[in-house]
Amino acid sequence: DSKWLRSQLQILASIVLHVSQSHSHARDLTG
Repeated sequence: DSKWLRSQLQILASIVLHVSQSHSHARDLTG
């Protein structure tokens, strides 16, 4: 059960990291 939760957190963290990188990259392009 905790293993499932940990995997979910890892997926969420990777998504957040990807989105933040995409936003910063887009800001570099527009800026």
